Amino acid sequence: MKNESFNTAEKDTKVLHAIAPNDLKGFSLYRQKMTDMVNYAIGPFFRDLFLKDVRGEYYSLLFDETEGNNRLKEMEVTVKYFSSKLMFFHLNSAVLGKVTADILLGKILEGLEAAKLPLDHLVMISRDGPKVNQSLERKMNSKLVRERGFQLVDTGSCPAHIIHNAVMYALKEFGIEVSELAKVVYYYFDVPSKWEEFEKSCKEKPKKLVKFVETRWVMLGNAAQVLLANIDELFALQAKLTHSERKQ
Repeated sequence: MKNESFNTAEKDTKVLHAIAPNDLKGFSLYRQKMTDMVNYAIGPFFRDLFLKDVRGEYYSLLFDETEGNNRLKEMEVTVKYFSSKLMFFHLNSAVLGKVTADILLGKILEGLEAAKLPLDHLVMISRDGPKVNQSLERKMNSKLVRERGFQLVDTGSCPAHIIHNAVMYALKEFGIEVSELAKVVYYYFDVPSKWEEFEKSCKEKPKKLVKFVETRWVMLGNAAQVLLANIDELFALQAKLTHSERKQ
């Protein structure tokens, strides 16, 4: 099953019994069973895989506070790291009650200690801008300076926006032609009939184009790779269109 509610489990059981009644005698599936499988089997299994993978890598933390159903403040902490590709997973949740920088820092450190993640591999913290979060970062930096001799990488309150904007301006200076080409080609084939005609003209099935916009520059690499994979066919199409225009 993919992207299905656990509430469909009982209906799925009936469907499976209808498909293979002799092979699935005694088989049952229901919402609570699915929940328990995820919470106590599948979830812990994959969490352990992530933790074993990240312990040898440098990582960043992302956290945010929100108000839960019980009207108490809750904090969710996520780990991001690079291991052949960008990875992320949920580290822990914490019910806060009162929110202070010391409490936030304590909960984060508890989560790192429980997961056995080395503090000296922490690169940066991604957060929003309230003063309590700024105070938390200062306290974390003080602790890191004492223990490892240097602070976190500082790109401001939300590093994603700043880094995205920096790369966007760099593209305008050094590589705007690639990003413009990726957009022009994608939107040219946004008409289904044009893409179908292009597929028919190719000897091998072309790779599907990747949508790209400047504010999502991380996709430029993928978009450029697809363009390169289809480059001969795209040049052939350009020559065909140019020839047709000249005849007119």
